[in-house]
Amino acid sequence: CRVFVGQDFVGDEYEGISGGLKTGVDGKILDSRIARPKADPMDCSGHGTHVASIIGGIDKNILGVAPNVTFGAYKVFGCNGGVESDVLIQAMEQAYIDGMDVINLSGKLNFRRASGWADYPTAIISELLVKRGVLVVAAMGNDGKEGLWEVSEPAVNPFVIAVASSENSFYIGGNFSTTLRKNISFSAADVYTPKNMTISIINEDACNPLKEPSVNGTMVLIQRGGCSVKMKMTNLAAVGALALMTYNFPENEIFVFAVEKANKNDIPVFGLGRVDGENLYKDAQIGIVRVEFNEILQIVPNSRMGNVADYNSWGPGPNLEMKP
Repeated sequence: CRVFVGQDFVGDEYEGISGGLKTGVDGKILDSRIARPKADPMDCSGHGTHVASIIGGIDKNILGVAPNVTFGAYKVFGCNGGVESDVLIQAMEQAYIDGMDVINLSGKLNFRRASGWADYPTAIISELLVKRGVLVVAAMGNDGKEGLWEVSEPAVNPFVIAVASSENSFYIGGNFSTTLRKNISFSAADVYTPKNMTISIINEDACNPLKEPSVNGTMVLIQRGGCSVKMKMTNLAAVGALALMTYNFPENEIFVFAVEKANKNDIPVFGLGRVDGENLYKDAQIGIVRVEFNEILQIVPNSRMGNVADYNSWGPGPNLEMKP
């Protein structure tokens, strides 16, 4: 087995300080701020598996940066919410005890909004681990939409290798047509065989729970922005939407993005350029717009290949640390 050691520190229901009283999977009321570890450290949404494949994947389709490594898996996130510093430090210490040569952190503390500090507890622990011979690698963060000064800890610490996200050389996409428009290009957030649907529009950004019965059974067209695509998708799925199509703004390039799907109720998500999205929105204001997908999904060259991803956090840090 590639994963030779691991530990769950929180359980599936844990949400950290952002949590509270909720109904658990067994129907009982519980406090999601309290950790309830399980025996198996398997992640809920697949994010940990995804990161592990980048590091050590090896098969005919994937080759990671270190394909012969063995893993230790330390679960610090529940299925929703974030993680607190005490849990993260506990997991890092256990990784050191278990003899890890490299510790990789791809996540963010629950309450973080502004820039992280190099002397925050998780950053100090990371520095101490590096001084003891353990390489610590941490994600820079996904707060690029907030502008500059949004680096995360522990990545901001000078002893830690900070990793940014860059655009891939391709994306998954295709074309569709409507009665009025032909061969509109789109991107897809998942490998999914598109089905023909009717477009609906709403007068809000879907960043809050919705009471829109009109979207039931339709693909909802919404401008990018206001919150994450994941939040829009979740809120639309809750009122019966079949798919989300979100168009770029203010850029006209096709909106290319990734969405982690955590449960079976998540819906397909597609991205458009600004002009195509605005034209479809105007069409839908006038009458019914039926989308007919022309073909199955395909690999499309990405014109932004190699650029820093727009969602990636930007420095500098609070002490003018030049990261990422």
